[in-house]
Amino acid sequence: MSYIFVGLGGLMGALCRYLTSIVINDSYLPLSTLAVNLLGCYLLGILTFLQVRSLNSRLRLALSTGFLGSYTTFSTFSIEVLYLINQSRYLAAALYVFISIIGGLLLALLGMLTADRINILKSLPGDE
Repeated sequence: MSYIFVGLGGLMGALCRYLTSIVINDSYLPLSTLAVNLLGCYLLGILTFLQVRSLNSRLRLALSTGFLGSYTTFSTFSIEVLYLINQSRYLAAALYVFISIIGGLLLALLGMLTADRINILKSLPGDE
């Protein structure tokens, strides 16, 4: 039954990914892919480390594997890097790889720290 939740999350993530590519115009760098991958790192960092008892396992699976799995895209990132290299845009390719990897790691860390902060605030007395 979990696959239905993953599929529904994936449907929503794919639609959001498509809408993002319409809203964000690519210029020197493939900004729409960069944006979804960086945002996805942040959101997955929060979702992974946030201690929410009311979030059932199927919803968590739908959001992480389904939505974020289809919203972010490493395969597109890889092809876009090769496309930049094929156009002899080596600096742009290197910059894109650097921002994607370092930015992704930093935003995943920021997501984790955000979740930790929320967890601490939720555990304060009088916040029942």
